Amino acid sequence: RSRKITEPGKILDLLDEGVTTTLRQDEDSTTKDGMDIALCILNIKTNELQFAGANINLYYVKNEKLHIVKPDKQPVGKHIQMLPFTNHKIHLAKGNSIYMFTDGFSDQFGGMDGKKFKQKQLSELILSNYTLDLKTQGQIIENTFETWKNKYPQVDDVCIIGVRL
Repeated sequence: RSRKITEPGKILDLLDEGVTTTLRQDEDSTTKDGMDIALCILNIKTNELQFAGANINLYYVKNEKLHIVKPDKQPVGKHIQMLPFTNHKIHLAKGNSIYMFTDGFSDQFGGMDGKKFKQKQLSELILSNYTLDLKTQGQIIENTFETWKNKYPQVDDVCIIGVRL
């Protein structure tokens, strides 16, 4: 059944309600399963981007600067204090780039000391390569990950999405 809801925040609210109901996560439930998710809707006529996130940031490059839109610090699913998800609106322009990623890359152990890669390093990697075409950026990111990981086992899934207007 189509509800014709186009605001990411409201979509995440409905998804949260569905997950909570499906997993029977009432107040007495000990099940605390949930998921981190980011959702964007881009109006390609106006270049308005709407974003809502459950523990996943939105990164975008505009005017040669990397901007970070913080998510709500709660998962979709049972949480201590569930609040409605925030719907952010951002006005972009042709040539701007948008990035979202899971924590798998930044949480990966590696390098010389076996430490985590960290989101700051990933942000710097994006900012230093955003002018390149997306395919080349993807190759650089993948090569950086493999070099960083080296002999360490991969600790989590890695998903990075980049879009250029």
